[in-house]
Amino acid sequence: MYNILLTDDEKIVIDSLTFILNKNFEKDVQLFSALSGPEALEIAESKKIDIVFMDIHMPGMNGLETIKLMKQLNPNIIIIILSAYDQFQYAQEAINLGAYKYLTKPVNRNLILQTVKDSFSIVDKQQIGRA
Repeated sequence: MYNILLTDDEKIVIDSLTFILNKNFEKDVQLFSALSGPEALEIAESKKIDIVFMDIHMPGMNGLETIKLMKQLNPNIIIIILSAYDQFQYAQEAINLGAYKYLTKPVNRNLILQTVKDSFSIVDKQQIGRA
């Protein structure tokens, strides 16, 4: 079972991701959602989150600040940026902070599914390495 946190200030994005992930990985995932960076950090601290979908622009604490703090909590957490901003500087900073992928909205459903499958493989390898 993989714990996935969906973080975006637009509920419709969370709802869309929830639908896609439940439809394709229902038996393999437990989904959590957050509408802000602080809420996402709270969930990441209290649950063992494996994979995070993170928006960049959110009120208060933005996604980049949230990623930095999440990586301090759990360096192995897999961060997938899902943002409407396709500016190179955001992508570069996200990757420098340890994000795994930077996807731009609107994103193709098949790309989401492949990215999640690839993330599952990384989580599995990390768990084998710790065993």
